[in-house]
Amino acid sequence: MNNQQMNEDLAPIPFRILKFCGWWRPLNMSTWRRAVYSCFTVIMLTLLVTITLTVLIGVTQMSATDDLFADNVFLMFALINSVFKATNVLLSRRRFIKMLEIVQDTRWRDLRNDEEIEIQDRYRKTIRKISVYFTTAVFVAIILRVVAPLLDLSDEIKLPVDAYCPCDIRHSSCYWTLYWHQALGTGVATLTHAAKDCLISALLLQTCAQLEILKNRLLSIADTCVVAGNKTGAADRVEKLEQKLIGDCVRDHESIFEFAKILNDSLNVMLFGQIAVTIPNLCLSIYLLSTQKIASMDFMMTTQFFSAVVIELFFFCWYGNEVTLNSLDVENAISEMDWTLLSTRSKKDLLMMMVRTSRPILFRVGPIMNMNIDSFLSIMKTSYSAFSVLQSTGD
Repeated sequence: MNNQQMNEDLAPIPFRILKFCGWWRPLNMSTWRRAVYSCFTVIMLTLLVTITLTVLIGVTQMSATDDLFADNVFLMFALINSVFKATNVLLSRRRFIKMLEIVQDTRWRDLRNDEEIEIQDRYRKTIRKISVYFTTAVFVAIILRVVAPLLDLSDEIKLPVDAYCPCDIRHSSCYWTLYWHQALGTGVATLTHAAKDCLISALLLQTCAQLEILKNRLLSIADTCVVAGNKTGAADRVEKLEQKLIGDCVRDHESIFEFAKILNDSLNVMLFGQIAVTIPNLCLSIYLLSTQKIASMDFMMTTQFFSAVVIELFFFCWYGNEVTLNSLDVENAISEMDWTLLSTRSKKDLLMMMVRTSRPILFRVGPIMNMNIDSFLSIMKTSYSAFSVLQSTGD
């Protein structure tokens, strides 16, 4: 199965966006096409870095009392994070390919009954819904930011972003050059955020799906062996079937752990950078919300940014927590099996598997925390504590 088919099966929308932005080069390309796409990647990365630098310089030249200061600070952090995410995709390419290969392995693809098909379809629908909702919201945000300056009826000349301008925007050539630079740069950055966030959610949900399928297979072992025993009546054949089914479950569990480890290694540094950017964003937004008038334009804009940051963080922590809980449920599934119908050897194998499954799958954010609901609450509490310090300092 080629690389394009693997992408389509796992997360079609995120991979298409990453390919469009220049961060994901398909494997089935000729030499000259790879060279052209590599040049395209360099151009897009340069575009992303330059728009980030212009916003960064613009922020340093602004006063903290400017109306657009908070907007630009949020945008600056978002652009820095988008560069980080794009670089992470490029540097972690081999790991992502390895995960795609695991997903396409026969052990993951061959579903044994209608229950397993229902589980896989349910998670795929969830992945698709998340991708569609995120992408739609992103396109609306891009269009609003790009079109807003053109619809402004005031005499003031405006660009999509209030950033550093190396030339006089009163000249038509300078204005349109900067306009398209900012429009394309912010568009690529926003699409990168959406694609990477959707891809992370898809990979975490795929892990949950395989863990749930594994639980289903464990719980069906005893019944399968009983049916086989009633048909054949041969105890040795039933025991061989038990050993095969349990052995398959052990290998399934090892495969899931390998997938989760590669995923964690790929996202560890990126998630650490995400948290490093999220905390100051939350602190600033909470502080601004406490000082702005309710129902004012500034208040609504800050609320929008705050909601986006919280939802993004919540998604990562929620699905990371779901993976951990599902991995612990594997041990519960083993204990819920009807052990009285199994052979002594099978019971010993299951005991060994219980020892292995007692260690849950944890997604770490750098060296400091796990990606779960407790971490989400801790970050929110830390942000509120920082807000209290800022408020007391302001007073």
